[in-house]
Amino acid sequence: MNPFAVGLPTFFAGVFVGYLLREYSTGRLTALELGTLDVGMRPIRLLRYLFSMIAIAVVFLILRFSMPWLMNLWFLLTLCLAACLTLFFEVHGWRKCIFGKFSRSFVAPYVVSRIVSLSGLLTLFAAMAATVIK
Repeated sequence: MNPFAVGLPTFFAGVFVGYLLREYSTGRLTALELGTLDVGMRPIRLLRYLFSMIAIAVVFLILRFSMPWLMNLWFLLTLCLAACLTLFFEVHGWRKCIFGKFSRSFVAPYVVSRIVSLSGLLTLFAAMAATVIK
């Protein structure tokens, strides 16, 4: 069985359900709290998306083309690095911007939404890794 037959539907389902839960949780905020959340998460979003993902892609491409005989190893290491960075930035964002600043009625569904989304993403990473290990 192709690992992507499990990985892709799980990824899309996780992202979709996570999005719905996130919208539900942000709908419970006032306009001031929503602005505080958006401004507070901005540096983390910029760092996560711009720096870490571009850096991972550049390092992967450099290693891939400089040592093609180790392509599978670099691919697996890149997936592990991407998963670790994603988890680190998520937890860092929760600690820095969410906990202690917002009510529990927002925090609980928001954290569940992020966990569901991350579960889908990590399942996709696992499916990608499984294609190399075969």
